[in-house]
Amino acid sequence: MLNKLLNWGFNGNTWGWFHCLAGGALAKIFVCRGETPYKAVIAVALIAVLWEVIEYFAETGAKPADVYGSAERFYYDAAGDIILAVACAMLVVGC
Repeated sequence: MLNKLLNWGFNGNTWGWFHCLAGGALAKIFVCRGETPYKAVIAVALIAVLWEVIEYFAETGAKPADVYGSAERFYYDAAGDIILAVACAMLVVGC
């Protein structure tokens, strides 16, 4: 499980770094607008999860195996995206 997360969720994840960048940028925007660091990270986590749900239906048409090769690979990719976004958000706001 950890090996697949590392390979599919992080190392083989082409868009993961964009999710990381977005998580950090959004967290900084939320904090600059007056939110607490905790609320900023929670907001980033919710946005990241919502993004992956939208991606699931919009990109794959509820058939992730057609796009990612298998549904399992999509789920690891999505988990990597969410983890990277939240981790960068925590790093930026100092949690």
